Amino acid sequence: MSEFHQIEGVILRSFNYKEKQKILSVFTKDGILSFITYVSKNKASGALCEPTSCVNFTYSKSRSDLLKVKEINLINAHISLRNNYEKIESASNILRSLVKSQLPGKPSPLLYQLTKVYLKQLCKSIYPKGIEISFLLKLMRHEGLLSFEKDSPFTNEETILVKALTFTKDFSLLEEIHLDGIFTGKVENLFNETVNV
Repeated sequence: MSEFHQIEGVILRSFNYKEKQKILSVFTKDGILSFITYVSKNKASGALCEPTSCVNFTYSKSRSDLLKVKEINLINAHISLRNNYEKIESASNILRSLVKSQLPGKPSPLLYQLTKVYLKQLCKSIYPKGIEISFLLKLMRHEGLLSFEKDSPFTNEETILVKALTFTKDFSLLEEIHLDGIFTGKVENLFNETVNV
């Protein structure tokens, strides 16, 4: 008889498999895990498997790396993200940054909590890009990839802004600061360069 476990997570990616199954890539406190589940054709079932949804899984282990889902319960679908192009774009970039930077099964409880907080904030944000860039900086800091040394690509003024976005716990600050394309491009390039090392 299979032993069942429970864990909550944010769905990063969802792939159709055969006729009625999906393979889900999910970010959890235990890192990125892969689940396989049966889905029905109704809309409610589909929402449970959408990227950005936060869900709770009851599952059992299998002989492969795929965990077999017995039950999925929705915690937060983050529906408002899907009604705004800028919000869903920033949410997608946040999810992609996790896929790119996190190894499967590498526990990251603090980063998981940060991800949940940022997705929730993104739902009510009036300036999604600020939330996204702050998340990228915090992610790099979490992974030990963010340095304020002399070889930084940022000017002195930009370094002050980088520190503010990295260390802030005040989301109102992220709504007030509007970032130009040059600065956001530097942050995105730095992320892509450091996670590929």
